[in-house]
Amino acid sequence: MSVLTNTRIVQVVTNNNPFKFVSTDPDLGQVHRVHLKTLVVPNTEYNVNTKTQVVDITSIDMMPVDDLPLGQYTLSALLAALKIVLDVAAFPETFTITQNTLTLKLTFIKSGGTEFTISAESPLRRLIGQSKAKTSVGLILECDSVFDLSGTRLVVLESFTLGKVKVSEGDTAAESQKSTVLGSVATLVPFGGVLKVNETEETLNYCSFPGYKNISTFDLRLVDETGELLELNNTEWLMELEVHIAGAQ
Repeated sequence: MSVLTNTRIVQVVTNNNPFKFVSTDPDLGQVHRVHLKTLVVPNTEYNVNTKTQVVDITSIDMMPVDDLPLGQYTLSALLAALKIVLDVAAFPETFTITQNTLTLKLTFIKSGGTEFTISAESPLRRLIGQSKAKTSVGLILECDSVFDLSGTRLVVLESFTLGKVKVSEGDTAAESQKSTVLGSVATLVPFGGVLKVNETEETLNYCSFPGYKNISTFDLRLVDETGELLELNNTEWLMELEVHIAGAQ
């Protein structure tokens, strides 16, 4: 930790998410403002993760479908993995999954038996391009949208301890709302790349506390655009806070 005039730079480097910061620095017991200075997060959450691996495709003549193995899938790998688990669930029937060369949409075809349905809440909805409940017709189901294997779209850094209270004019204390967001960054790099936020004096996202606050212990977590915890597969991420101690201007 380096020291600036009336400020401290608190750095966290960890592969844990969520993370609990604990310090014995007495100055962190008298903090009146914090700024997010830097956030560095690897884009290492698989597109098929524990939140998206469930195959919610059902039919009255099918067993429950096994989850997909975790991993970063290409389209061909995804279709091959889907066929394996669907064929097991539908035995003795089989599935064929094709892609329209013009629209790029996926089509699921069952070889026999009864019609099948993709749930509206299917965790696979973005991956296969089907966000609404849909049932096959004649054992054929074409997805409504183009598949999307891009994975996480937004990374958000949250802290319930350091979050700021937003009070609008006329609000009572009970009506005020607390924001847990310290910063966010869009996922504009491919899998394996690094997402970076470097704040300047003009763009600093700060949280001020009435009087002062003890932040010798605080929580941090990285979530995606849906509020679910990121699964970074044991890779390290970094955050730096500029901490202003009580009395700093």
